[in-house]
Amino acid sequence: MSKSITCVKLLNTAITGGADIATTLNQAYLKGMGIQIKQAYRYGRDYYALGLPDGSIFFGTPNNEEIIAILTAIEGKEVVLTMADYGAPDLSYWIEEYLTDTYHWDTDHGGIGNPPSGVLPDASINYTIDNNGLVTITMTNPGDTAPTFTEDVSFTVDYDAQYYHVIYRVKTPGTPSVTTVTRDTEPGDEEGTVTTSTTENNFGEYTITDTTVVTTIDTVNNKTTIETTVVVSTLSGKK
Repeated sequence: MSKSITCVKLLNTAITGGADIATTLNQAYLKGMGIQIKQAYRYGRDYYALGLPDGSIFFGTPNNEEIIAILTAIEGKEVVLTMADYGAPDLSYWIEEYLTDTYHWDTDHGGIGNPPSGVLPDASINYTIDNNGLVTITMTNPGDTAPTFTEDVSFTVDYDAQYYHVIYRVKTPGTPSVTTVTRDTEPGDEEGTVTTSTTENNFGEYTITDTTVVTTIDTVNNKTTIETTVVVSTLSGKK
């Protein structure tokens, strides 16, 4: 069905039903199939456990290198780009940003870092959008059927514009801490380098600890030197 036919159908429906034309057109966009498909795709790509086949869909294809360069200049630190879309405004991005900034909600962790009073960190979050773009957010604790928390929010959005929708994290590299121990060589000592890495996730804020152990053996003096380097870096919650 062409856009012109769809628009005429919407106008006829509004007129015959006695509805406000502007409201009808706005609602058709906010709850239209295009936005629903886009949101379903995003959910499947980013959050659904089984994921999606490789590939991407864009209104326009963002240049990720340019986006990273701009974000790096803004933050003054290295950034890790999670995703980037370009196209018509999708309120789900504004909602996700609001939940992140206000309640420290992070989908990668699956929890709410700063929930409202009475709401558990693992509460489920849902939202609806009315004819005027007003968003009603509900949070429901596990095992409950009625929402524990309800909030109405609205956003200033230019529906005629095209937007870059970007989710990223800021990486703060740690300062290496080096310790060196020299002792008599013991049975089982082997020269070499071993590197290990551990990651702790605190509601989407990551602490990465990289440990490198370099072992050298002085066979002439029967001495073993073990140099251990530890670097603790952080990866911010999503922005």
